[in-house]
Amino acid sequence: MTESDIADLMWSSAALGVALCAVCAVLARRIRTPGPALYLDAVAVFLAVQVTDMADDLVFGPPIHAPLWAYGWQDVLLPLFMISLWFFVRGLTEPALRLRKRDAWHLLPLGLGLVFMLPFLMLPGPVRFGLYVDTDLSQSRALWAELGVLAFWVGWIGLLIGYGFACARRLTRHKRTIRALFSDLSGKSLWWLDALVAMILALAWVVIADEVLILAFDAGFLEGAAEGVHEILLGLVIGLFGIQASPPLPDWSAEVVAEETAPPAKSDTVAPGRYARSGLGPEDLARLATRLQDRMGAGRLWEDPMLNLKSLSEAAAIPPMHLSEVLNTEIGLSFFDYINGLRIEAACTLLGESDLGVLEISEAVGYNSKSTFNANFKRITGQTPTEWRRALRALATPSGPPG
Repeated sequence: MTESDIADLMWSSAALGVALCAVCAVLARRIRTPGPALYLDAVAVFLAVQVTDMADDLVFGPPIHAPLWAYGWQDVLLPLFMISLWFFVRGLTEPALRLRKRDAWHLLPLGLGLVFMLPFLMLPGPVRFGLYVDTDLSQSRALWAELGVLAFWVGWIGLLIGYGFACARRLTRHKRTIRALFSDLSGKSLWWLDALVAMILALAWVVIADEVLILAFDAGFLEGAAEGVHEILLGLVIGLFGIQASPPLPDWSAEVVAEETAPPAKSDTVAPGRYARSGLGPEDLARLATRLQDRMGAGRLWEDPMLNLKSLSEAAAIPPMHLSEVLNTEIGLSFFDYINGLRIEAACTLLGESDLGVLEISEAVGYNSKSTFNANFKRITGQTPTEWRRALRALATPSGPPG
């Protein structure tokens, strides 16, 4: 073996080891998680496919030398990378994810991949591995094998683009869903959404660029150390997301999520088809909006730091889906913006009429975190609470007589 072969072997072994550790960690998390957890099952499948893919670099070369009749079959599993990643994203953004009959179409890329690769996989193992050229192979059979492999890799690029875009789009919409359900995002930080979107897009574009270069110039850049680093980072990132992933949304949010994931309106009116099942007319919406505001004012419900759409629905006697419709169509705000707007309005009053400290005021209006209060206050008013109070007092202080 050359020094280059040894280096490649070391990188492949390291990547395989990371992927195996990630699989074990996710499976351990899955065992400890009660009930259905398809988002964990999906990330375990993703990592298992990575293990299979990385093992290819080890078992078919020195020192293992696996039987060559098996060479190439592992490529048929590649579509599972993006399919499992899609189900992982769905599991994190959908209440109580269950497999449905229509999900069976996700098996189509696997079937098509097998069909495309079959002419190549029917060739003798040593020929597939590139050890020799079979002079007895007919031109038509060789052409079908070549075209099948080309179709497979072009389809793989399309799969990366399609599923990558779908995952990023769903994660982006999930931000709006979270803001429609909870008034306090502490513990529900959305940074992981941005990180996961960036990771998925980076994964897709790096692999796409590599595959395009291979198809066009027969030379990609994910080789040797570069491939090892890429695979190690992939195993680490996906493994960490799998271990740290938050449970799916609560069951009660199912109807609201179905509406919130509808395409957003392009104007102040609601997009056609959104809330079409609610059956509420303009008079119903106005009446429910009045009831909501009366209950909020009388009970100062926003002072509850744990207030969410369900608890407000129960307090206002409005079904969650109807409450979401009232907020989005009649009031024109998400649940998060509506509740935090009331909290900041009450805080502004306290800043002007009391000597309470900023921390005391933040707790009085429903915040568990001073930093969250400050961030929301500045987002809404353009000033920090201290700047707001200072400006109010400056206005209230009478100016002296002219000199």
